[in-house]
Amino acid sequence: MSYVGTVEGRRVGFTGDLIMGDGKIFDLYSFQDAIPEAKVGGYHGYGGRLADLISSLQKLRATNLDVIYPARGPVIRKPNAAIDQLIARVRALYRNYLSTNALHWYFKEERMRICGERVLGKGAKIELMPYCLHVKTPEWIIEFSTSRIIVADNGHGFLLDCGGQRQLDFAKDVVARGVVKKIDGIFLTHTHDDHSQMVKAAAEFFKCPVYATAEYADVVENPGHYLMPGLTEHAVPRVKAMEDGAKMRWHEYEFTFRFFPGQMFYHGALLVKRPKAKPVFFIGDSFAPSGIDDYCLLNRNLVHPDAGYKRCFKIIRALPKDTWLINQHVPHVFRFSDKELTFLETRYAERTRILRELLPWDDPNYGIDERWATFYPYGTTLRPGEMREVEVRTRQPLAGGAKIYRDPARPSWFADFGRCKIHHTRLAWRRRGEGENPRAKKTRRVRHHRRCGFQRHALPRLGGGGD
Repeated sequence: MSYVGTVEGRRVGFTGDLIMGDGKIFDLYSFQDAIPEAKVGGYHGYGGRLADLISSLQKLRATNLDVIYPARGPVIRKPNAAIDQLIARVRALYRNYLSTNALHWYFKEERMRICGERVLGKGAKIELMPYCLHVKTPEWIIEFSTSRIIVADNGHGFLLDCGGQRQLDFAKDVVARGVVKKIDGIFLTHTHDDHSQMVKAAAEFFKCPVYATAEYADVVENPGHYLMPGLTEHAVPRVKAMEDGAKMRWHEYEFTFRFFPGQMFYHGALLVKRPKAKPVFFIGDSFAPSGIDDYCLLNRNLVHPDAGYKRCFKIIRALPKDTWLINQHVPHVFRFSDKELTFLETRYAERTRILRELLPWDDPNYGIDERWATFYPYGTTLRPGEMREVEVRTRQPLAGGAKIYRDPARPSWFADFGRCKIHHTRLAWRRRGEGENPRAKKTRRVRHHRRCGFQRHALPRLGGGGD
């Protein structure tokens, strides 16, 4: 909601967080939403609210303002120039996003064109990356839904992901029919439930270990400690946490485990080498033949030089010659040519530059990473009178050092967003007992809100009686 009026003969607008500075927005992740006209749900709706932002800005511009008073940042004394700049930056960002978008493979051109015209305008030129080379999956890999089974010459199998009952039943069936003698292990590419939901059950049934890289092994073991889209409720105990680059022999195969934060931050990949065969790199959901799977900002697609897709590009560049890629949502193996990979790298570098111009922070990751500061564990249960320590964890590097301070108007643990550099700050929580004064309650909670269809709530979950 914006308010427009006349004050001392000047047209002024009070615009909240609609616009900042010379044409910036406070963050990008708040714009994740469904795009119903393109049949795109909230999870896949990158910038789903940007079309509404542009519409609002155009309406505001038509009021011929002399000055804008935003909720944050300096007074805007050249409103039309700032509005035009913001619209241009938003459109540049969305045009760039579409050009490398994996949804072109999944949803096809018509739906992507609908998404694009909402932001870029009717009839706007929309560039979509053509599909790269994709061929039939090698016979030594059994594919079913979002799972794959690598089969050794002796008939043993190694399972990659198990996201549902159908996938588990399929794996049981191939063993029961003797197609595979036994499942020796499971590698979980990432923590989304369409890949992880039945991993615990599969490990218990086949009596085999579960592997992940060290960067997300704790998420697999303690999913309730994190807030991310699509986490399973089925915690997997005793995950074998493999260091990035660690190698393992499995029968005639050589496995190399990689931390591969593409589609989401908690993501790995597995390079598989088989004698007399082209290597295969299992990449989870991070790439498709039409580009990159960065359509959900809540997955934490960071743009650090050695994180996110920049890291993934480097790893793919270093793969053995003619390595095939496997995304288990794609019923093929595929690979990018040098020209196609250069295109993706170049466009992503452009995206980073656009984000730096669009967002007000010294590091654009603040504007795209909703979880740059978070509680660990995110969820916990307390009995009356029980104390529990939690941590505040931050991942983004902040300039200016650390500062946590007390202020009567803020909680004592409040951290100054602009200056803090906290990594593991411990807090103590206590649930009040029955009969205690509610005004003296020690626990803190914030309002519930929804975004992208996922419930967001604050610590703690209070147990042991009503509250």
